[in-house]
Amino acid sequence: DHICSKCWLLEELRLRVDDLESELQTLRHIREGESYLDTLFQEAVTPGRLSNSHSVSDQGLQSVTVSEAGRGNLSSGVQEPQPLTLSNRYEILAPCADEEKGCGQDEPADHGTMGQKAIQEGGAKRQVVVIGDSIIRGTDSILCKPDRESRMVCCLPGARVRDISDRLERILEREGEDPVVVVHVGTNNIGKARVEDLFGDYQALGRKLKYRSSRVIISGLLPEPRANWHRDKKIREVNTWLRDWCGKEGFHFMGHWHQFWNRGDLYRWDGLHLNRSGTSVLAKRINRVVSRTLNF
Repeated sequence: DHICSKCWLLEELRLRVDDLESELQTLRHIREGESYLDTLFQEAVTPGRLSNSHSVSDQGLQSVTVSEAGRGNLSSGVQEPQPLTLSNRYEILAPCADEEKGCGQDEPADHGTMGQKAIQEGGAKRQVVVIGDSIIRGTDSILCKPDRESRMVCCLPGARVRDISDRLERILEREGEDPVVVVHVGTNNIGKARVEDLFGDYQALGRKLKYRSSRVIISGLLPEPRANWHRDKKIREVNTWLRDWCGKEGFHFMGHWHQFWNRGDLYRWDGLHLNRSGTSVLAKRINRVVSRTLNF
């Protein structure tokens, strides 16, 4: 179906405004929380502002009584506070653009990002594992719908081919003996490494994949609406090599070029990540190939 370019642009702007409003609301909550904590801290460390018996209480906090007993000293009337669990409150504001965020070695594999229920020890092993960079974000709603207990989408924003290779053993260590493994990665390598080096990274990843599973699917790189001639040429070159390499290794290569070429309506405003429509197209294509592989 044809989508008016102006309507598509308005929809993208609306989604962007919604994201900004959500971030602004989060920042307001953070500021309110900081102001409240600063007030409590000031009252606790300033003797002149403490009464002889000053009680501080709030929802979810245990009442604490502080008695003035000279400068810098607190009486034994202080009750033991409950343990406080700390977390990174700015984590939800972290950038998710592949070109801005790297995939550090210490960052854990994001198994939980896609909301999959953890497989309990002794339970059924997963039959399908989809691994990739942020291009596959959101595909779990379609890919895991047939059976959330036996399927998993592992999204690693900013990941390059070597990052997937380094984490592959840990990601698959508790999965089935011969799961269907789908890999979509390489976008973040384009323009940042020689093509020969990228091919070497793919070959190293292929050796690990072949050792772990006999049912491997390699998803080709997507065209980018805003790519210049040089970057577009590199992407095409990598896809051509991947197709030939997969044939030699016994992997299944799945290309998407014709489905996404000249389809700006399937991408977000940055021209790199997929919007909801694009994510749906990619997920359905992967799901069809996975289903055929499982039934083979």
